[in-house]
Amino acid sequence: MSETIKNWLSLQHFTVDTMANMNKTTDSDLSGEMKTFYSDNLIDYAKPNLVHTQFGQEATIPKNGGKIIEFRKYDPFAKATTPLTEGVPPAGTKLVMGVISATILQFGDYVPLSDVLMVTAIDNNLVIATQNLGDQAGRTLDTLCRDVLVGGSNVQYAEDSVAARYLLEGGETSDNDYFTVDCVRRAVRDLKNAMAKPFEGGYYVAIINPDTAYDLMNDPAWQSVKDYDPTDWYNGELGRIAGCRFVETTESYVFAADDLCSTSRTLTINNAAGYVAATAAASNLTIDQTLTAGDQTAIVGRKIVYDGVQYTIDAAAANTISLSAVVAGSALTGGNYSTTINNVAGYAVGEAGTLITTAQVNAAFVGKKLYFTKIAYTVVAVGTLTITLDRPLEEALANGATLYSAGFTDDAILYPGEAGAKGRPVNATMVLGKNAYGIVKIDALSLEFITKQLGSAGTADPLNQQATAGWKASTITKRLTEAFMVRVETTSTFESVFV
Repeated sequence: MSETIKNWLSLQHFTVDTMANMNKTTDSDLSGEMKTFYSDNLIDYAKPNLVHTQFGQEATIPKNGGKIIEFRKYDPFAKATTPLTEGVPPAGTKLVMGVISATILQFGDYVPLSDVLMVTAIDNNLVIATQNLGDQAGRTLDTLCRDVLVGGSNVQYAEDSVAARYLLEGGETSDNDYFTVDCVRRAVRDLKNAMAKPFEGGYYVAIINPDTAYDLMNDPAWQSVKDYDPTDWYNGELGRIAGCRFVETTESYVFAADDLCSTSRTLTINNAAGYVAATAAASNLTIDQTLTAGDQTAIVGRKIVYDGVQYTIDAAAANTISLSAVVAGSALTGGNYSTTINNVAGYAVGEAGTLITTAQVNAAFVGKKLYFTKIAYTVVAVGTLTITLDRPLEEALANGATLYSAGFTDDAILYPGEAGAKGRPVNATMVLGKNAYGIVKIDALSLEFITKQLGSAGTADPLNQQATAGWKASTITKRLTEAFMVRVETTSTFESVFV
């Protein structure tokens, strides 16, 4: 047994439980100087985590000023390109004001303390508690701000290379959607076109996580913050490139996809015939995995991705799932989703991939997928009663064999669909202009360290056995101008999911 565990077990003898769900440690009366020390300690530990909050437009509600604040913004005037008529005043232009309101919310936590442990324990538990509370406060306030920012509508998928998050690729041999300097240039371009003002020094600011930063820092134009040594270092500043300064944090948002069931990250189709495209809108798809009752409940409403198409699961049983949309695909011949081979000799494994069909395949099927048994192929050319596949056959194909417009083939792997392709985590990098968002606090309720002395609970603590240390803060974050912030979503060389 380790020394740490021994100490922990011995401390349990001093646990007091006269207040529900509370383990207490002792605290003697604190002088004013000690209270200031612990308060400063908590705030110092909180500050390193407050990365997202440092770029907002700050507003404070004065004491007794209510809980709601209004941010006012004025629409820019249109250009005055009409010549004036001599001696005739123009009609003039009215101010048009928009109002965005925000209601303050309060957050906090505390550590219960008992008298015996402080007297007997080797460590200064109040110092440790204060440090942990400060870390908790900082991460809490930072996350509250981050989650508002990441909910914005102005999004860029990698280098504008795909149209949706679930199409972002990573971990492949090529064409990965990692964060590059072109991602930065595109985001900065959007901010400039929206007339978003940069921060001091003429730079926009981006909040990035270590995995994304790793990919960007490979660019030869990257400058470390130590190289340019700014006089106004931002908390967490890492470097700059393409008109943007970067702040690094493990607290940036990651879009991650949970496993699809308790025994497997993915699901696998179990149907020798597969499922033909444009069919089975509400029919059950049979899968290899057996879903528990908990799995069946959790999977309803989840997204899955197969072959670049996202589906929603609307029902599930032990070995089946049901989709809320038609299986994707295109008609092969006319309005039909299948055709047959017309070749008495059939085709052997490894033969050239030009096949004779019984019906004329639609010219628009070029680039689409078809399958027979378990293997999907892409059609690269359509001729008169012929199709050419993207590679030689990987299995024999008899005369009269059926070709299907690919929906789900047997053994097709269905990936979680809330993140990137194949369920890969997607990192959100926030690129910000000035006044993109606002942060509000109540002047009398800013981040505060609070101690309650032994016996302060009165008759609830008749033997002066209970004390507490905690924090509270009032805050709210509000997005003010969507166009002044860009959420750049990319995959990474790594697959970290920060907590």
